[in-house]
Amino acid sequence: MQTIVKKLSYFPLTLTLAAVISGCDSNTAEIHWTSYGVPHIKANNYTALGKGLGYVMAQDRACNYLDGIITAKGERAKFLGAGINNTNITSDFAYLHLATYQNAKTNFQQLDPRSQALMTGFTKGFNHAVQKNKHYAKECAALVQPIDQYDLYALNQSLNYWAFVEVFLAEIGSAQPTAPSANKRLLNKPDSFLDKMKGSNGWALGKAMTDSGKGMLLSNTHLPHGGKFAWYEAQLTIPDELNVYGSFLPGFVTPALGFNERFAWTHTWTNSTPGSVYTLTPAADQALAYQYGNQVKPLQANNYQISVKQPNGSLSELSRTLYSSHYGPIIEFTAQGRFVSLKDGASQRSDQTDYWLKLALSQNVDDAIALNELGYRTGSQNIVMSDDKGNTFYADLASVPDLSATARSIINAVPELRAWGGVLLDGSNPVFEWQQAVPFNQVPQRQSEHYVQNANESPWLVNIENPIVGYSPLYGPSEYPQSPRTRLSVAMLEQFKTSGKKVTLGDLQHTMADKRIFQAELVIEDLIQRCQSYDQVQVNDETVNITQACQVLSNWDKKANIDSVGTHIFREYALQFYKIRDLASCNGQCWLTQFDPQDPVNTPAGLPAVSDPTTDLHLVALAKAVIQLNQANIPLNAPLGNIQSLVKGEAEYPIAGGYGDVTGSFSTVADNMSQNPANALTEKGYRINVGDSFIFLAEFTNQGVNGRSVLLYSQSNNPNSPHYFDQAPLIEGAQYKPIRFKQTDILTDEDYRFELVYIK
Repeated sequence: MQTIVKKLSYFPLTLTLAAVISGCDSNTAEIHWTSYGVPHIKANNYTALGKGLGYVMAQDRACNYLDGIITAKGERAKFLGAGINNTNITSDFAYLHLATYQNAKTNFQQLDPRSQALMTGFTKGFNHAVQKNKHYAKECAALVQPIDQYDLYALNQSLNYWAFVEVFLAEIGSAQPTAPSANKRLLNKPDSFLDKMKGSNGWALGKAMTDSGKGMLLSNTHLPHGGKFAWYEAQLTIPDELNVYGSFLPGFVTPALGFNERFAWTHTWTNSTPGSVYTLTPAADQALAYQYGNQVKPLQANNYQISVKQPNGSLSELSRTLYSSHYGPIIEFTAQGRFVSLKDGASQRSDQTDYWLKLALSQNVDDAIALNELGYRTGSQNIVMSDDKGNTFYADLASVPDLSATARSIINAVPELRAWGGVLLDGSNPVFEWQQAVPFNQVPQRQSEHYVQNANESPWLVNIENPIVGYSPLYGPSEYPQSPRTRLSVAMLEQFKTSGKKVTLGDLQHTMADKRIFQAELVIEDLIQRCQSYDQVQVNDETVNITQACQVLSNWDKKANIDSVGTHIFREYALQFYKIRDLASCNGQCWLTQFDPQDPVNTPAGLPAVSDPTTDLHLVALAKAVIQLNQANIPLNAPLGNIQSLVKGEAEYPIAGGYGDVTGSFSTVADNMSQNPANALTEKGYRINVGDSFIFLAEFTNQGVNGRSVLLYSQSNNPNSPHYFDQAPLIEGAQYKPIRFKQTDILTDEDYRFELVYIK
């Protein structure tokens, strides 16, 4: 391993990048570092490019990768022990039962040779960097081991589980015929606070709306700030072949979202369901078998063995037998004697790596659509894109199963099945067998010269002037009340469109910085009138004085900026309102104006008159909010920046933003997604490590593409790196960094540093 590092205060522009790279082979990559630790990686082939990417990832994110790889391989217990409540053991058996690593080894050779070269090169660069500089991974020293291309591909494929399978991992790894259960989750489609926290916002603006007359893109992803969903910002270049800038998830070797000279794209997590839950009727005369039409099918038994690290460091072996139907893994043996099985579309796909590479090579929207016509899908995301001609496109590219017309008619006729969107099916009836994935001509999609958008709702209101209807119920409903975040997204776009003002990059940045709380705009006046009329509210045995909370709200700016006073009161009220509403239902108390599908942005809205102050949902929710804040010792008149912090390790910075679909905030911030946000408030306030993560804005102009970005938790996870948390001050000041995409911008960056890496 030979590494040449040069710290330059300037770089002679007469020495072009093409000249520097002309002598490079498959062992050499250039790293051009710019401000905030962003690497611009250049090589003359895909293998060398992969080596450069693996090399920088090992410096900044080794632990993310190593932890994700042992998970995908079913080796968490081997390296980390059984885990609390045996979670690592259960995880290992689940991933073995899903055959994540085995499928990666089987399918790797089917990838595009360029994808194979990137992955193979990546692992060599990663291994060399970790081997030479073990301190890169000192936070996870117990996990350090050489990785190969199959490890990387397994990690990549495991991200497909997010949309469906991941919800059932505990059951996949533990379901036993000797331990029947009654899993109520299977009978009630989830609608938890956590579902309201996750997601993203994506806008593509077309030539009719932009100042340049070309395309623009806004990408605002909402994901956990660590682990397998942590973004990493970089540029990849092979002269005359590939030049793409964007953000990578662990296991990705090209950006999951980003842009090249002519084309830009982002994605949002889909609201569709790329899988089915099948209940199976046991065969009458055969154990561990089920009826399938006129046939009897035996369950397949698979025995797995894992290693478990003991407290003294030794390893013990543990075996478990798990079962599958022809659909997929069994997740439950019910107390009524039935079997419950899963079939998942996203995790059965093996071509997403090729799709992201070919998307990065696309030159326009038409190129990208052509990929979808060939059958490429994201697995679990909506796609939103624009190009330098001012075209835009949206599609829900989840791997949604296509059922027969007979199956669909049965689902539509049975309320229980219809309420589940066609997810819960009778697996003993062959009519519910998947036909195929939904063909592209039936995938919800839209093009527009104005805009397309998505904020994790179903495809209905991608463009309000031209809504999408008639799609499969597995993509979600249509003509239904939208989340306040989606309503705000559409409202802001429509405001741009009707104002006559052409949109600039600065307008998109203002959109992100403004921190409107749309739910407050709909109800705050009525809520203030309510609390001014009733200054005390009875909650159980406690009389709660809401006078001060009411006064603070009356002066609040209805935003979630750092200096906003009252945001936390409204947030806690909104959380309590959702909780009460879910338990007691509305019964006419929720809204003054009910939902109107002809006016989905402005309805429902307003609060009805108080009929009984002792049971009024809104007064009780506000009183409970006051109780929550008092118990946490949070002043009612505290500015948001005093009680809401972006945290990473021991460091923290004030951060703006609201609770997404709960309060109607375009910018979404939350605490750990494994916890209920209703219980997230502590004496230190809100500790943010979920939500807004990598944000980028891009516009095409006659001079090329311009962009701005911010990665909230910064590039490096090494606490000794200057780029451990150096972008946090940008968030505090509502600023973004300029994206260095053009060669001259890279070479003239004030923190420019050049590194030539040679790896055999």
